[in-house]
Amino acid sequence: AKAAAVALQGKYRDLDIEDKGRSLALHYRRAPDAEKEARRMLQRVVASAGTELTLLDGKMVLEVQPAGVSKGDGLRAMLDAEPFAGRRPCFLGDDVTDEAAFEACNEKEGVTVHIGDGTTVTAAHYRLPDPNAVQAWLGQAVEKPQSAAP
Repeated sequence: AKAAAVALQGKYRDLDIEDKGRSLALHYRRAPDAEKEARRMLQRVVASAGTELTLLDGKMVLEVQPAGVSKGDGLRAMLDAEPFAGRRPCFLGDDVTDEAAFEACNEKEGVTVHIGDGTTVTAAHYRLPDPNAVQAWLGQAVEKPQSAAP
C-alpha cells in the first residue's frame, strides 16, 4: 500500500501519506482530484490481500488497516492495562473512523466528544463545533474541572 501511495504521490504532489506502522492513511484534502484514482488503487491493494486488510473511508482520507481492528479495540486494550485501568476515559474525534472508539469509551462511562457540525450521526455524547471550541473546553476543564461538560 505504501509503495503504491508513494507512486501516486508522484502524480499528485499534495497527496499526504500517513504511515501509521500497521496502517496507512492517504489524505487527499489538498488533492481532491486524486480521490478516484487513490480509491481504485487502495481497493486493488486491499483485494489482493484477501481478508487481511480493510479500507476505511473518512473525511477526505482513505485508510488501509488490518481487518477486524479498530480504534475501539485499541482503546479497550489501553483501558484494561495500567496506568489506565479503572480510569474514566475521554475520547474526542471528528470522523467516522472514531465511532468505534466513541462506543468503547461509552462502555466505560467515559466522555465522548464529536468535533464538527451537528448533522453527523455519532455515538459521541457531546459535540463541539471545531478545534477552537475544543481548545476553549480543555482550558475550562483545567480551570474548573467540575463544570467541564462540552
